[in-house]
Amino acid sequence: MLNVSLNDDVAEKVKIMSKLTDRTPEEVVNDTLWENLRKIEDVPDDIDYEKIWNMLEHDNPEGDDILDNLVRLGERGFD
Repeated sequence: MLNVSLNDDVAEKVKIMSKLTDRTPEEVVNDTLWENLRKIEDVPDDIDYEKIWNMLEHDNPEGDDILDNLVRLGERGFD
């Protein structure tokens, strides 16, 4: 079991989705995480995990959103 913290905006969206789909918030979060994390199987074996980990460690909550950077990275590559 893993505890996940959600900011208020995301938590509100989870609550709305729970009501719309008649599922618990835990089910909504688990399903959403699974849908996104199962894509990890498609990640190439030669990807630089250390570089990604370092990027995550330096996330700036006031800007330069790491998720946006990872999306751009996936579209353009490391170079």
